[in-house]
Amino acid sequence: MQALHQQIWRWLLICIFLFLVASSSSLASTTSQPVELSGKWEFYWQQLLVPKDFQSSSDRLSVVRKTKDYIKVPSSWAGQMLGKQTNNGQPLPRDGFATYRLLTTIAPNLIGNDASLSVRYVSSAYRIWIDGKEFGGMGKIGTSTSTEQVNARAATFEFQPQSTQVEIILQVSNFSYNVPGITEPTIIGPTQLVTNYDMRNYVIQDLVLIGLFLGLALFHFVLYFLRRGEMSLLWLGFVGLTATFRTLFINEHFVYPLIPGVSWEWILRIQYTSDVCLFLCVVLYTRSMFSQEMKNWYMQIFYGYALIVSGFILFSSSERISSNTLLLVTFIVFFIFLLIQTTVLAIFRKREGAGLNAFALTVLLFSIIHDTLHYAKIIDSVPIFRYTICLYLFFQAFLVARRYAFTMRQSQELSQNLALINSDLELQVKERTQERINFLTNVAHDIGSPLLSIQSSLMLLRDGSFPPEKQAELLELWSPNRATHARWCKICLIY
Repeated sequence: MQALHQQIWRWLLICIFLFLVASSSSLASTTSQPVELSGKWEFYWQQLLVPKDFQSSSDRLSVVRKTKDYIKVPSSWAGQMLGKQTNNGQPLPRDGFATYRLLTTIAPNLIGNDASLSVRYVSSAYRIWIDGKEFGGMGKIGTSTSTEQVNARAATFEFQPQSTQVEIILQVSNFSYNVPGITEPTIIGPTQLVTNYDMRNYVIQDLVLIGLFLGLALFHFVLYFLRRGEMSLLWLGFVGLTATFRTLFINEHFVYPLIPGVSWEWILRIQYTSDVCLFLCVVLYTRSMFSQEMKNWYMQIFYGYALIVSGFILFSSSERISSNTLLLVTFIVFFIFLLIQTTVLAIFRKREGAGLNAFALTVLLFSIIHDTLHYAKIIDSVPIFRYTICLYLFFQAFLVARRYAFTMRQSQELSQNLALINSDLELQVKERTQERINFLTNVAHDIGSPLLSIQSSLMLLRDGSFPPEKQAELLELWSPNRATHARWCKICLIY
């Protein structure tokens, strides 16, 4: 038990160290950083323009200038109100197509050297030109749902700038995703710096998190196989395993090498399905911990929700899934409120671990709301849900360690009490044995004195030393002594 307790705390310390590495790796500084192209970009709504349209010799240049507007990047164009020349001054719809253009200045030492442009998620398809040269893009640009091919994934484009001014043009169309446009920062700089930046912020962090989730999952699975009766350990293992797959499938650096040729729509389905499975595992874990506090109809609703939503995700188009994201998140938020209510009730009933579970679920709820607002581009922040899942597992692992520590203390106390009882028992046996020896000694003395007198009298009778008239009197004297000795002998046999 002592070795198991030490092993649990050793695992926890390793996991905490890796978590700190993952959360702080994005803050690591280098001597120089690539430039983030955030700010105002030229924006041309419902137009698919190419570099020659911006040349002074172009016949369309005057028309292009009249329709030019500016939009903040990164951001979603849905709902934004730009100038009157853009959609007649009305809020932009989600579906549509547009052209982004930016003229940016780079360092002189980059001229003629290898440079890279890292484009993160652009919804839902795009083509890109750098200094007038087309570099392809992702998916297929379309002017309608039927002509567009979705592929919203990141890419890095290498080029050699010829001057300090670089022109970047992106044609973007969206008829499938709920958040259209350039929604993530675009990075430019020397190729090595851009590669290091992507590795540090999008690969290393997720690798550390995958290792953490998988390690915590295996940790709880091993504990479950050692203690088969505790279903909470099994569900915690599934929480860690589901979080591992979720992190794996939301990172294109892992999923595309693992599943070559997989479509963006199926990746989206896997991501949403893993979210549902993760939530269901959290529900089942909470139920295993606080079964008396969780109402039965809660579980019926949870199962029904998981079944309906999983079927909707697997058999619906990416457009319908993306359009109903807010509704799906609303249901999850509602259900977590029910779980928090269950843990609060457990707190009033003084159930072990209820307070820490309530806090962990509250943090989880906050992260879900935060990330929903982030992906909807309502707030400018970074996703934190994966970190709070890791924190949630840490809290539960701490409860497991504390429970085992309490069990070990109880075992030690029972061992000490048993040792005291055994010591008292040995002392009682010694005292009882000494009492018996003393008793038998006294009995032997009490029996031996009369027997000696009888023996002497018998010798006198045999020698004829007593006169005949005294022999009858002597026999009468022995009779009561004989009964008394018989009683003493009987008591000694019973004792």
